[in-house]
Amino acid sequence: MKTTRRDFVKYGLMAGAAPLILPARYAGAQDSSFSADSLPASSEIGMFIDTSGAGKAWEGGIALFNERNKGRISVRYDSNDYSSFLQKMTLLFFSGSQQYDVFPVNGEWTAAVEKYLLPLDGFLEADGLDPTTLFGPNAALTSGGKVLGLPARNAPNVFAYRKDLYDAAGFGAPKTIDEWAEQAPKLSQRSGDRFSVYGTSIAEGANAPHFSTVMLAYHYFPQGLRILTPDLSGPDPSLNSDAAVHILSVLQKLAADAPNQLAWSYNDNITAWQQGTIASSNIYAARSQAIEDPKSSMVGGKVAYTLAPGIPTGGEAAGPAGPHKPVYFGGPWYITISAKTRNPRAAWELVKFLAASEEGQAHLALNVNNQPTLLNVLRSEAYQKKDPAAKAALEIYEKWGWSTVAPVPRSADVELAIHNQVQQLFSGADPKQVAAGIYDGVGKVLSG
Repeated sequence: MKTTRRDFVKYGLMAGAAPLILPARYAGAQDSSFSADSLPASSEIGMFIDTSGAGKAWEGGIALFNERNKGRISVRYDSNDYSSFLQKMTLLFFSGSQQYDVFPVNGEWTAAVEKYLLPLDGFLEADGLDPTTLFGPNAALTSGGKVLGLPARNAPNVFAYRKDLYDAAGFGAPKTIDEWAEQAPKLSQRSGDRFSVYGTSIAEGANAPHFSTVMLAYHYFPQGLRILTPDLSGPDPSLNSDAAVHILSVLQKLAADAPNQLAWSYNDNITAWQQGTIASSNIYAARSQAIEDPKSSMVGGKVAYTLAPGIPTGGEAAGPAGPHKPVYFGGPWYITISAKTRNPRAAWELVKFLAASEEGQAHLALNVNNQPTLLNVLRSEAYQKKDPAAKAALEIYEKWGWSTVAPVPRSADVELAIHNQVQQLFSGADPKQVAAGIYDGVGKVLSG
């Protein structure tokens, strides 16, 4: 069977990857016992990790796991550069390699790798663990009714605002994006033609294709819109709806009183926050730690964090709403097991420690700068002291839910099609034309 360009885009494979044949189902490990009794007296397993911040977190977790399980389970790991991590992981799966047992999987990659993962339901049942109790509703990676991975790292989108500036203006935190757009110009401070304080910035900016897509997901998902259909085969009809046009119109209005959205990165956004030149913006929850850092920030103690403006926050949409369930967008990392593992129970012990153990998750959160997913860690006084946005993230996890589905599988072509239209939006193009352009552009890529 020949793999087409559409297969590459649909399954999130990197441009330039070697052609792969995607089987209907991966013939995985056959293990009839999920209980701890099935663990050999001494076990060695391997984990494949990347070199990003997530990889540093897994390194710290593995070190503590090995210390706690000395003489019982030993974990070795190898690292690979993030830019080619998905490609290498997929090739390992496709070749049937048993070199590694445990893999971290980004939510944007699930369509590419879910066929190769071992269901965890038997382990969860044997150990009396419920993903909803641990992480909140719909947080686990599932496919075909089976749990394939547990979330171990995530930072949902929350709203940050300067309490001093909002109080001086007589404002409360905005409940809708329309209210946010009305407030932002009144929060700006100018010195002549120059801004000394911007009313807002559009989180992550639009300086790169991936972040253009993430930025839309921030605003589309809570308003009931999606970018792709559930089967990832085409653009979701909500992309070209009145709700999409309304959101794009508001974003265009916000950008008119924000830093140059065609140039700023998320690092620029955090630096501006630290320098006190932004009054409000959406941020990943864990970035509150950089905003509050007393060594590098001028605004520590002056910023509040709450749910990002959207339908869940306000209860009603200020404009037309999309047809899907409102959720917040997050960037989850799941810990998964290869279906080819030769020691499923030992692999599960590592997955459980990194994702579902309070000791493991607290260690990652407090000592290795991981963004926790376990509700009890988010509830802890120690973590809430470290991360001022933890309470807002916890409300999302417990009450509203966060998306375990990426805006798109990580595809350069799809993201570029979106990015080109976002650039047009912030250059003054008609939002209605931009909405149609995004829908048509994504559809053209996926049908190519």
